Amino acid sequence: YGIEARGSKQNLIGGQTPAARNVISGNVQAGVAITDEQATGNVVHTTEVSGAFNGVADENAVWVGGADGITRLTPDLGRQVVCRGLVAGREGDLLLDSGSLWIRQGQGFLSRIDTSTGTVAARYAIAPVPSGGSLLAAGGEIWTSASDDDVVLVVDPDG
Repeated sequence: YGIEARGSKQNLIGGQTPAARNVISGNVQAGVAITDEQATGNVVHTTEVSGAFNGVADENAVWVGGADGITRLTPDLGRQVVCRGLVAGREGDLLLDSGSLWIRQGQGFLSRIDTSTGTVAARYAIAPVPSGGSLLAAGGEIWTSASDDDVVLVVDPDG
């Protein structure tokens, strides 16, 4: 997905003027997905994020991984690039969990962003270096797949 609002309420994605349009492209699945019966009051307009490949949302913001890095969009369309150059891309993924935004970069790195400050709180090297994959949170741990290597890896964020 380009942007996914799963169970998230009252999001405004984009704007009504041409200057506030969305350019959501290069997605394997839907460009915008609003899922779960709890996802109510969402409005899809437009806003541009260059090379937007990944997106996650909570009640305060939509976080998009694009070609320039990680961009935070607020419900009133405030736009802030929080981590320039930190790109998940087609091989990676984004995950929101307990006040952290996790970025799975395609080849071998996992970063944790503190969502209250927008700064990189930690970086993890994944060894051996796996191919790209998805992220999940369970039991206080972060799980990531390695699609070309047929493995699932567990990262203890406190260890």
